[in-house]
Amino acid sequence: MSPPRMLFGKHRGTPLSDVPLDYLLWLRDRDLREPLRARVHLECARRLDGERPALPALAVPPDVRDAALRIVATGLRSEAKRAHPDVGGSNAEMSKLNRAAAALRQALGA
Repeated sequence: MSPPRMLFGKHRGTPLSDVPLDYLLWLRDRDLREPLRARVHLECARRLDGERPALPALAVPPDVRDAALRIVATGLRSEAKRAHPDVGGSNAEMSKLNRAAAALRQALGA
């Protein structure tokens, strides 16, 4: 059985596993017919949840951990002012920032 392929757009004919994640995340919020809708959701879930390697904890001394977490939060707010969809950014950009901030918090042990 051949892998599911993109049926339209600039990635037409491309296996869903080779379509860029940003494009799949954009498609996920669109009104798609079955079975493509389900396949797009499954591919997004597979990439976002199923294949993430565990991040090692950063060696941050306990006395500076809170400061490091504040830096992550401040950086996220600063970048969100540029990347948020309400100010001309996109959902994909904001999603990347949120995932990056979550990964940093996890690495810091928060």
